[in-house]
Amino acid sequence: MTKSAVKEREPSLLDPQRAPAAKLPAKADHKAPAKPTAASLGEALLAASSDPKVDAEKCRYLWELHKDVAAEEARLAYLRDFFAMADELPTIDRNGEIVIEGKGGKRGQRTPYVRYEDLHDVLKPILKAHNFIMQHATEANADPSRLNCISFLRHTQGHEVRSVFPLPAETTGSKNNVQAWGSTNSYGKKYNTINLLNMNSRAPQDADKNGEAPQDEPPKLSAEQVNQLTKAIEFCGVGEARFLEKFKIEAVTDLPPEQFNEALKACKDYAAKTAANAKPKAE
Repeated sequence: MTKSAVKEREPSLLDPQRAPAAKLPAKADHKAPAKPTAASLGEALLAASSDPKVDAEKCRYLWELHKDVAAEEARLAYLRDFFAMADELPTIDRNGEIVIEGKGGKRGQRTPYVRYEDLHDVLKPILKAHNFIMQHATEANADPSRLNCISFLRHTQGHEVRSVFPLPAETTGSKNNVQAWGSTNSYGKKYNTINLLNMNSRAPQDADKNGEAPQDEPPKLSAEQVNQLTKAIEFCGVGEARFLEKFKIEAVTDLPPEQFNEALKACKDYAAKTAANAKPKAE
């Protein structure tokens, strides 16, 4: 009898005895390439510049890319710190005072506002705490009767924003040429600072007068008052420099009219004190 040939059965896909299929390689994890930073590009540039196989054109490309990325990082750092600083910046109220609101029930700060120096003293610690510095410069204007006052708000990472204020010489109060340009410079620094920091001022001297430039100073002393005060300063012997320092003004003509009587009394008191000290003591 002929034995029939038995065909070997192929294992079914459902057959548990079927040898396990070979595992496919794990799918590659396609992550987006890391965004270049100024630091990583700097390292790449350093490596490329020391490799003789890399040509100068590629190094130049890396350098330009490095500068662009660094500039963008600096701009973003400027914006980040400016937004963080914004809530701490003071306002200037209707009374002409620099106001910093208190936090957590604490009492706020109020500082008289007349000159740029007053504004600077309040702002300096706030700017420093948020990595900023304010710097100023002047340059000639095409119009010789004007001066360009330029201010820069600079961040420690390198980004800066500037404001330019072209101004005529501020000659109110019979100032001489040096005093006039000094007052103009102070005026420009003050309003450039307010603009760069987006500060809000409700002070009358900062108000827009029908499109004219805001007045930097309050009403002036009359010529008779200036003459009377100048004689009082000379008579009492206090000296003009000490007088100006006491009242925080740049010239006698800058004294606010409401302080005229106070200034005369201060001169009189100084003369009386000087005379008393000059008397010989009884033995």
